[in-house]
Amino acid sequence: MAHDDQSQDAPGQDGGEWQMLTTKLADWAASDAPQTLWQQLQSPLKALAVLLGALFVLRLYAAMLGALEGVPLLAGLLELTALVWIARHGAPALLRREERQTLIDQLSQRWQRLRQ
Repeated sequence: MAHDDQSQDAPGQDGGEWQMLTTKLADWAASDAPQTLWQQLQSPLKALAVLLGALFVLRLYAAMLGALEGVPLLAGLLELTALVWIARHGAPALLRREERQTLIDQLSQRWQRLRQ
């Protein structure tokens, strides 16, 4: 029974540290410190969010390419599709003088804008 007496300390000492911690947290929350801290961390948090978003997109893209790579004959079919497109749309445009000249002019304009 002596053990029961030791487990019940004075009633004023129960949770004294907890009371002090909650009081300090309440005082801190009532001050301007949380708003100031948020304003200071807002820019780095945005940069971190953009970095994590870019990392997620790159991982997703790599997983998608890995899945496509596992499909048999897909690479050959994509090459064949590109060749058919060039044969149907690209080659006739390059055979006509006016369209070829237009294409060359557009490419040279893009090159000049790129160099500026």
